[in-house]
Amino acid sequence: YIHTHDFAKYIKRLLIAGIIAEVPYLIFNSVPTLQVVNLNILFTLALGVIALKVYDYVEKGFKGFLVVLAFAFIGEFIKVDYGIFGILLIFSFYAFKDSKWKTLLASLIVVAGKYLYRILILQVGFTEYPIKNWICTMIPLFIIMLYNGKKGPSLKWFFYIFYPLHLLVLWLLSPYGANLLNL
Repeated sequence: YIHTHDFAKYIKRLLIAGIIAEVPYLIFNSVPTLQVVNLNILFTLALGVIALKVYDYVEKGFKGFLVVLAFAFIGEFIKVDYGIFGILLIFSFYAFKDSKWKTLLASLIVVAGKYLYRILILQVGFTEYPIKNWICTMIPLFIIMLYNGKKGPSLKWFFYIFYPLHLLVLWLLSPYGANLLNL
């Protein structure tokens, strides 16, 4: 959010894109159970960025962290993708943006906390599934650490279009989509 010129327009864009992407997100994530799942990651990002803006407004430090934590619980309550952990991960990138090693450490702690919570509290067990998810979540953290802190090329519209389209393509390639289309 530090590179945007108009915060309100940025949030509006995220929310509109989130609403549009919600249909392919639900199709991709609800089949075959037809259960409604979380709100997609664009809602997580919007809530996380709003939390950062409030954090900057309130005060950096413990009071500000409590505000972010409140937003994290709101995210869990309204079921944004990754819930509490998604908001805290966004915060860890922002709070430690001046040190790649602190960012990496804080992010690893948040991600480890997510999977420890699933294993110990939700009792999904220490099985192959959470371990694979944990590894797949950790790998991008190391790639993100290569970011040089500068704004890249303006591809914002590409990503707003890519996200819902890639979900539809993945669903079409799945056995459920292929079966529905008799491929």
